[in-house]
Amino acid sequence: MKRKHRLSRVLVALGSVGLLLPSSMLAADGPSASPASRSGASAVHAEQTMVDVALQPGGVLRGQVVRPDGSPLGNVHLALCRHDREIASATTNAQGAFAISGLRGGVYHLRLGNSLTIFRAWAPRTAPAAARPGILLVRDESLVRGQNTLSLPAISGTSLVIGGIVATAIVVPIAIVLDRTPSS
Repeated sequence: MKRKHRLSRVLVALGSVGLLLPSSMLAADGPSASPASRSGASAVHAEQTMVDVALQPGGVLRGQVVRPDGSPLGNVHLALCRHDREIASATTNAQGAFAISGLRGGVYHLRLGNSLTIFRAWAPRTAPAAARPGILLVRDESLVRGQNTLSLPAISGTSLVIGGIVATAIVVPIAIVLDRTPSS
């Protein structure tokens, strides 16, 4: 009897562990996720290089959004963020151009749909020679992510949490039945 009772308690405890752990601990990104992944942008890669952009007088950032073939993409909404907060937004015109004014030098990121572009803005007349006069964003609308759901590396924190819930749903009734079984 004592053995069955101890076993049922152990099974309930093990089944509940998945529910008690925070999902950030089980997530593929882990608790040390980058600011880009915390803001919901999924298109940032670790190998992405920093782009230097020279701001125009008045702290104006100029840019253009195009398709992969180079044609302009009009009426597209984008957000400018700094320190994980949106500080400005813009919508492109028919030629895909946009301008955001009142900026200072520093590191920013532009969010365009699910993609994120990180860049370093330089105040007028302080930019290095290699800095670009504006930023060019290429939006590939045909890009689809998350199609590889059957391989083991694709296991994420969400699937582990769901697995913990299912395990608990199986283990708890078994433990209850074992607990109610009369001892011999």
